[in-house]
Amino acid sequence: MAYIGREPIYGKFERQSLTADGSTTTFTLNYTIGSAASILVNVAGVVQEPGVAYTLGTGGTQVVFSVAPASTDNVYCVFLGVLTDVAVIDSGSITNQTELATTANGDLLLVYDTSAGDLKKIQTQNLVSPSNKVLDADSDTQIQVEEGTDEDIIRFDTAGTERMTMNSSGKIALTTNGGGLIHNNAIANSFSLSSENMILAGPVSVSGTITVDANSTLVVV
Repeated sequence: MAYIGREPIYGKFERQSLTADGSTTTFTLNYTIGSAASILVNVAGVVQEPGVAYTLGTGGTQVVFSVAPASTDNVYCVFLGVLTDVAVIDSGSITNQTELATTANGDLLLVYDTSAGDLKKIQTQNLVSPSNKVLDADSDTQIQVEEGTDEDIIRFDTAGTERMTMNSSGKIALTTNGGGLIHNNAIANSFSLSSENMILAGPVSVSGTITVDANSTLVVV
């Protein structure tokens, strides 16, 4: 068949005839639709206005006319679109799954990319900040493990200033802005030192019991 203008590419639209009797205003549709604009309704050769001449009823399964079509009217509707059920993931689909105790490189998570407005997948190892840091909300308090290339130093910053470091041999050092280590002047709990050394700066009161083995040293200054 020849066409004037662009040839239709959308295929066939479903058509439904309605039998009017002059009193009935509600008719059941062959298909469920999402809005009144999803059907073209024709009464006696006149296209009806959605939301004015008719509305939808019972969740889009019925067309409801504001005025009952006459019994002599030829009434039909053309479906421009139908409502499609989309699978919904309920909570049980997640909570009933086997829980992982740990994740491995290559494990995937689903995340919502707000910039793209779409679901994306990401490997768990990429959830770690590329700069290898643990940051607070304003990024001025952090623990970082790789400030320089392969330096193997853990750095502790608060309020934008580096306070303490631990090097690859386990040596802990307070920086010039590091302040000091503080303990309370009263120790109420009991604990043991086993091949460990401890310094207490006095005056300090100990109401608990500190047990020091032969390979340990406790110094009070």
